[in-house]
Amino acid sequence: MQPGKHPRATGTPPPREHPQIVLSRDLFRDGPVVRIVHGDQVYLLRRTRENRLILTK
Repeated sequence: MQPGKHPRATGTPPPREHPQIVLSRDLFRDGPVVRIVHGDQVYLLRRTRENRLILTK
């Protein structure tokens, strides 16, 4: 490692010991569709009437 350089200087957060938990009721508070931006792509996460989840581009 070079002096003055931190190995995580890329803006990437340190890894978590446990995965983050997000409650679906929090995601779908405003309706049955959530837009998720990943890189330059937008995905739609939908909650169906049968309470299933569908992720599409």
